[in-house]
Amino acid sequence: MLGGLGLGVLAVAGCSASSAPSAATTQPVPRRGGLPHDVTAAVELGSAILGAVRVIARVGSTYPALVRRLHPLVTMHEVHVTTLRQAVPGYVDRATTSPAPVTARNQAAALRLVADTERTLHDRLIAAAIAAESGRYARLFGSMSAAISQQLAAMPA
Repeated sequence: MLGGLGLGVLAVAGCSASSAPSAATTQPVPRRGGLPHDVTAAVELGSAILGAVRVIARVGSTYPALVRRLHPLVTMHEVHVTTLRQAVPGYVDRATTSPAPVTARNQAAALRLVADTERTLHDRLIAAAIAAESGRYARLFGSMSAAISQQLAAMPA
């Protein structure tokens, strides 16, 4: 419904398949469950991004007039998830989150809900960039947070 991903969008969202860290080329210190810290962060962030997309999809289902406005966010998130899947193959889709149902009373409240979800994700990405043990992951998470900043600045009120 809200999807659509082209390879040319990779550059627009601040991420590229060639700049994505790969699990094989980065060697952070192993952490939870034997996964390196940065891989664990990437998996958790992938889950959070997919959760944000589900919130946007639910808002779009509830308020179809907002679909066009929210499409750039979905496209950006699709790029980010694709990049994370390339960085940590086989892990991103294993984590799941279920956002709360959309309970916004009107379109303005629904847009605020989306903006709040994006700000929370933005803050998690910044924290992950700061905590990253690898410069490549720090740059990846940082660029994703910057892309969300740009989208929030352009998001209609």
